[in-house]
Amino acid sequence: MKVFAFDENMNRIGELKYIQLLWDRNNTEPGGFTLYQQSKHYIEAAYIMAEGRREVGIVYKPSYKSDPNGRYVTTEGKFAEDMTNDATTGHGMTIVASKRMNDQFMSYLNAKGIKEANDSESMKQRDEVITRCLDVGVEMYRILALDQESFQINWNGGWEIKFVKPRDTGIRFSKGIGNAKEIVYSQDMSVYKHKCTGYVEIPDDVVKEGYSGTSYVGGKYYESDSFTSTLKVEDRFKQKEMSMDFSMPEGLDITAANKSKIKAQIVQMCQLELLNHYVIRDIEVTPLQIAGCRYLIDYDLGDIVLVEIPEVGITYEAQIIEVHEVWEKNTQTYTITLGHKKIKR
Repeated sequence: MKVFAFDENMNRIGELKYIQLLWDRNNTEPGGFTLYQQSKHYIEAAYIMAEGRREVGIVYKPSYKSDPNGRYVTTEGKFAEDMTNDATTGHGMTIVASKRMNDQFMSYLNAKGIKEANDSESMKQRDEVITRCLDVGVEMYRILALDQESFQINWNGGWEIKFVKPRDTGIRFSKGIGNAKEIVYSQDMSVYKHKCTGYVEIPDDVVKEGYSGTSYVGGKYYESDSFTSTLKVEDRFKQKEMSMDFSMPEGLDITAANKSKIKAQIVQMCQLELLNHYVIRDIEVTPLQIAGCRYLIDYDLGDIVLVEIPEVGITYEAQIIEVHEVWEKNTQTYTITLGHKKIKR
């Protein structure tokens, strides 16, 4: 795979000859790259792109090393999705269910010179979400993960964002079929929580003005609600619960009239919190290229696929959330990682 260097204005300035290239794509956070080369082939670049690929790599960290075998440069960076973290969300902005979600995210990104691509997909409408004061990209990944959605940042004469939905390919990876060289499966329940109950403090004066149905704990009034996971787990794991004390962000006044909105927001925040306490199921597949099962043609990052794991007697449906590619002279290997971060609403 040829790799080219670009200046800060995205003008191509040369080809980067390398010894090894690691190309790590990710569906739930910005991916990245590591390029290892002889120093004589080094080109000072702002961005890199690979032939036939959409990803744009932002060069963050070139480092130099000399040893008895020669002089080398290792260049590291992240893909352009990291640009979305140059903007910060306003604390308390409501992502409104009745409005097109894309447009609400774009209010931040337009100011950074990023426009929405013509072929961008409209994200699924969902319950209202209150943003936290975090990087925009972090918040977008967090909220979109609820429905296994994601986004891409591409260069098309200017920076564009493309929102993408998962694609159900129907592809089944199996050693028996002959399209998987190796399948590694692991499951970790150590951080799993099945239910989250959230609390929001209601000021005394609001209670006196008619806000009813609160709990009185430790001299304070609280509104509460909860979200329970719909995952099928053993009964012993259904006992794993957690509680969170939430502060309501600015933009939603704590009044008796807003009681239903406050409860709905607590449920939403509980749902999002459970994403951090999910079943960690990782499946790593080393695919083989065969007809009907070709990487970047028949399946790609973000797609939904099936994996047969006869050792544990299951066929698992999951999303491709990572692709780790290794490019060396005349050889290419890659491993796909599948996960499932969707909590059904």
